[in-house]
Amino acid sequence: MRLRPDGQPECVSRCGWLCALVLLAGNLPAQDGRLLLTNAAGGLQLRWSAEPSESLLEQSPTLSPPLWSVIAPQLYRTDGLFRSVPLGTSPTNLFFRLRRPSANGLASRWQLDEGAGSSSGEASALGRLTLENATWGDGWIGPGAMRLNGNVNGTSLAWTSNTQYRVLPPPGQPFSLSLWINPEASTNGRAALVGNDRFGTNGWQLDVASPGPGTNWLIFNAAGVPGSLSVTGRTLLLPGRWRHVIVTHDGAVGSIYLDNVLLAQGTGALANHSGRFLLGGGLFGSASFAGRLDELRTYTNALTASEIALNGAWEFDEPGGTLLSDLSPQGRQTTLVDESLRVSGHRGSGLALGGVTQWLSNDDYGLLPPSGEPFGVSFWIRPDALEQTGERAILSCGALDRGGWELACARPPGGPAEVRWSATRFGGTLELVAPVPFTNGHWTKLDLSFNGGVGTLYADGRKVRTEIGAIRGSREPLRLGDGEGLP
Repeated sequence: MRLRPDGQPECVSRCGWLCALVLLAGNLPAQDGRLLLTNAAGGLQLRWSAEPSESLLEQSPTLSPPLWSVIAPQLYRTDGLFRSVPLGTSPTNLFFRLRRPSANGLASRWQLDEGAGSSSGEASALGRLTLENATWGDGWIGPGAMRLNGNVNGTSLAWTSNTQYRVLPPPGQPFSLSLWINPEASTNGRAALVGNDRFGTNGWQLDVASPGPGTNWLIFNAAGVPGSLSVTGRTLLLPGRWRHVIVTHDGAVGSIYLDNVLLAQGTGALANHSGRFLLGGGLFGSASFAGRLDELRTYTNALTASEIALNGAWEFDEPGGTLLSDLSPQGRQTTLVDESLRVSGHRGSGLALGGVTQWLSNDDYGLLPPSGEPFGVSFWIRPDALEQTGERAILSCGALDRGGWELACARPPGGPAEVRWSATRFGGTLELVAPVPFTNGHWTKLDLSFNGGVGTLYADGRKVRTEIGAIRGSREPLRLGDGEGLP
């Protein structure tokens, strides 16, 4: 799975023909990231390596601020080793960069884990959030979170600059924003969560409002453009409970998601700008939020409902190293325990598990939920040595008598391979055993589906078995290739 930050741009400035050529090493290997200027039949061309295949060529008429737009891949020419586009003979200035985008469009991420000081650093060093009249508290993802005091004048906040559109994209381009909120109290009036509309005339904001007992509104609205967006979703935000909020705008439609489920949606325009981007306060007509905010992320695309529904997605396709990146909006990067585990997969790369355990953190129920809530797990598996000597662990999440479940496989004497999905050793009641079409050296796709009271196993898209039973939720990590007492 790949989750890569944008590489530094490699720029060509063209005035008529060519004024300057600037090559920046950035985050791309030289053989992959270099833009080459060639004089081919028909005129000048920009050329670059055909690998990696996901690299995109972008252009902008200015660098102050840059207004990057993708040159349609349909216009790329290729000879197998290089891609190219003709430059033409336009007399205007243009700047070019070659970019390897993040697989899910992640542009910036503030983890808010500092726990002290008056600023918070962004994960890829784009910029720091400056805190004003804000403190720190316990977080939901990681140890820390930013705490706002609910000041009625909106002066408890954090901010950063959107210079060169490094946090939010230029006007008219899609984006998404994700953050976790934990209100300390439900008070009347509007309180700011995030946005850039300081004066009510230019930008957008996301507010939480409490019109009366038992009701809260999430309000996503814009100002300063014809047909400005205004979307309101009704919910209940209990003090002391963490909730996940995502807003998206695809250029025409704005959406609010709460805990990965669509809450409200509407049509309308909004415009980003290169001024201040604010968190928790400082927005027009709103008090500061009273409570904690954690794990702020922005994206350069409008996330879809299916992307937002993912709690985690790993493809194990990194080119090397020990980083395992999460393609879902949760962005839960983790570390590979041993780089030698990387092998050829069903598609791209995979992990070879045999005596080594790879685990994914679930200490905040971020991957797998508390008791009684639904979840699904999907993966490809290729056994290399099915044996008739007992069960072998595939996945597990739990500790004996403290909640959880396990998935194991076996080949009984004289029979086909079986999969056992069980919670009985962990204080639950689900016990599902079913034959599966495992063959040494061949890939099989397994899907586990649990709706809160019924477990269903699918193999290669076909339902194999359904059983009624309960699973006790567990904060234990999801372990790949390991179980409690199983080889």
